[in-house]
Amino acid sequence: MPASLSRVARGVADTDFVDNGMAPQTAMAMTYVAAANSIGMVMSNAASAQQRGQVVAGAALSKVIVLILAAAGA
Repeated sequence: MPASLSRVARGVADTDFVDNGMAPQTAMAMTYVAAANSIGMVMSNAASAQQRGQVVAGAALSKVIVLILAAAGA
């Protein structure tokens, strides 16, 4: 194997290696990413629930108005 190819192969292999001194920082970075993802999902679910609540409220209001108008006409 040519020397330049050997250096490239070694460089690629070294990118997968995490130095022991970097382990705490890497673990915290992964924790922060997981926490950010979880918070984003919670906020998305809350927004979806609020939208569904608005649709249900609108449907209930429409039904109540129909019942009131039906009672007024009777």
